[in-house]
Amino acid sequence: MFLVFLSHLGRPAESEAAPLGEVLGLDPYDVRLALKAPAPTFLTTVATRELAADMVGRLRARGHGAESLDEDLVVPASRMTTMNDFRLDADGVHVARGFLPYGDALALLLAWHDLAGVDPAGAGRDTPSPPPATDGTPRVAARPRARTDNRPRSLRERVLYIFRRSGETPWIVRELHTNFSGLGPDRATTARENFERLSLRLREAAPLASYDERLLQRKVAERAMLGAVLRTAAAGIDLMAHMLTLTLAAQTQSPYR
Repeated sequence: MFLVFLSHLGRPAESEAAPLGEVLGLDPYDVRLALKAPAPTFLTTVATRELAADMVGRLRARGHGAESLDEDLVVPASRMTTMNDFRLDADGVHVARGFLPYGDALALLLAWHDLAGVDPAGAGRDTPSPPPATDGTPRVAARPRARTDNRPRSLRERVLYIFRRSGETPWIVRELHTNFSGLGPDRATTARENFERLSLRLREAAPLASYDERLLQRKVAERAMLGAVLRTAAAGIDLMAHMLTLTLAAQTQSPYR
């Protein structure tokens, strides 16, 4: 499956709903809803590369920036290289599973990931969990509770996607699931501070990489459109990160395979 999206809108959205609906074979209302989302804007899916190329060409003919993405090339966050137990050297970042030269960093994208079943009171501390008791049961601090609530707690963490010019597997930094010992003397006491310090270090070390925060602003319209092809919000963020990388590569005329 190939996803077709706009990297930028070349004409006013108000006048494009009907014409784009004809190009895409969609109801103008659905197109109007999609165009409310910030670029990159997901539009539709097609079955073949040839159909995607034809649709992208027709969109560009109307003055829009348009791209297509092969769904098979989308790497979910769970399969990205995690920056845990990292080492920052002058030439790049080392982890147990690989090496990332700073010059290979194409895009640094900040986003939110939704988490479920996590206790917000225990998150955000860059410290290990208490060891189990001698009888094998976990040690849990007693807390007064006014009522029983079995609903899963929700929490968000920031992530930093690092997409590579070479097209190799992207890397990811997770605010609440990273060992920040690699910061050395710059390491702070909270995951929030450490995440921000590491992000800044990476931006300074890779000045040619595009830095973008627009994925922090996820719109309802995006969820409505992406719901047709994705099962979870996390998968939607991963997909939009790939779309945004293609957008930035096109805008900066950067090689990206």
